[in-house]
Amino acid sequence: MKNRLAEFDDGRRCIACHATNMTVADGKARCNQCFHTSDLAALQAAVVTDQQIQDVTRPQ
Repeated sequence: MKNRLAEFDDGRRCIACHATNMTVADGKARCNQCFHTSDLAALQAAVVTDQQIQDVTRPQ
């Protein structure tokens, strides 16, 4: 899960469709599949704790 979150933060994975066909330029990540554009600074500013990851991935 941490690896997946890092991919979003680095602009290597689309937050909208999860594709990895991305273009990064001028602090923006653009998906070449669904054309969603993300502001990398905003994604990197969000902090997800280990406890939050565990809460959403723990089996019920």
